Amino acid sequence: MFSPGCKVPVTPFTKKFDKFLNGTPAEFKEFEAEEAKQFEEYVDRYKEEALGEGEECPIQYPDNEHFEMELSQLERLSFSVADNPFFRADVAKYYPECHVINGDSGQVMTTINPTNKNSQQLSSLAFLDNFRDEKLKINDDRKIKFELENLKGQGHMFFLTVRTFDTRNEKVKEGAYDQAWFRLQNEDTNQTLDYTKVNDIDITETGFDPAAEQAPEDEEEGEQQGERNELIYLAGRIYLEAP
Repeated sequence: MFSPGCKVPVTPFTKKFDKFLNGTPAEFKEFEAEEAKQFEEYVDRYKEEALGEGEECPIQYPDNEHFEMELSQLERLSFSVADNPFFRADVAKYYPECHVINGDSGQVMTTINPTNKNSQQLSSLAFLDNFRDEKLKINDDRKIKFELENLKGQGHMFFLTVRTFDTRNEKVKEGAYDQAWFRLQNEDTNQTLDYTKVNDIDITETGFDPAAEQAPEDEEEGEQQGERNELIYLAGRIYLEAP
């Protein structure tokens, strides 16, 4: 999700965030101090007209390895999933999940999913289902709603994943989920901000066998099949920068 379709420079936030994830706190502080020192020295040389020929600013922002999209002037947002946007599937499969990470401590504050639909700590988040309107040409089956104007906390991160219900004991029609998608949506205008079709995601390197999600024809319905091997899709991350 959140792909602009072209390469863009990495943002200062993402550059620092990558350094923070891939090193120790001491290394991160050293990186920040070194960058500040290099920039100040560059500015001093610029003021004194002492820059070398072709010398560029030492603080560089290469192409972003991630896909980013800035969301502003929005009050209500939803992360939605549809087994099929055009028809109601006989067997529910995909559902959205959101993990809220504290920006200061890095601890998981809450997880919103079908078994934990609300949070007392973050009442602005809610899991919703059974809202499909058959009069609409495009629908979602399940979603997590964010009321952004009521979310507080500098630097919080919302970790968005797509997971699946256990359908191994269900009779599923072939191709039932070929059109399945997940999307980010403006709740006030119903505008789709970005979407991804599940079948477009390359899972060859995961070693996951989609056939394992279907029960063998000779197996009785409802029979236990042991531990389940589930594939979890990382959809994206939302950072809350406003206090």
